[in-house]
Amino acid sequence: LGLLVPVLVVFIREVTRTKIEDIKLLENSLSVPVLSTILQNKQSNSLVVLDQSKTGIAEGFRSLRSNLRFILQKDTNITIMVTSTISGEGKTFCAINLASVYSLTGKKTVLIGCDMRKPKIFNDFNLKNDKGLSNLLSGQESSWKNVIKSSGYDNLDIIVSGPVSYTHLT
Repeated sequence: LGLLVPVLVVFIREVTRTKIEDIKLLENSLSVPVLSTILQNKQSNSLVVLDQSKTGIAEGFRSLRSNLRFILQKDTNITIMVTSTISGEGKTFCAINLASVYSLTGKKTVLIGCDMRKPKIFNDFNLKNDKGLSNLLSGQESSWKNVIKSSGYDNLDIIVSGPVSYTHLT
């Protein structure tokens, strides 16, 4: 009984574990390298890389940028898409800070807000969501240059999602 109880406790902990505790275990399970780890943001400000550059979160994004440079071809324009299936997982936060960390290297960067249901990017940069991607996709604007907005930071421009349409076809 003294041997069975600890073994049973360890087995149950392993089976019900939902957090990633060891990066090497994750890499071995997926057979792909982990480029960086990003800490959870406990602050209300999403502009961590631009406004809080000395934090561990900002360092994680700088590490990701550096590691992406090693696996991507040099002197090419790159496109990075951040996506997931569940709301609230940090897609907007990651996209904002990844775009920000690239803009800090002097590269012209465009952040495109594609969340057509609950757009948030415009709030973080104190912009209006009056004209954006939805106008471009619906044909109300003919060129992306008409919907691009300055973020207020060097080398970082934004195309917000644009006005949200709440009409549904039946």
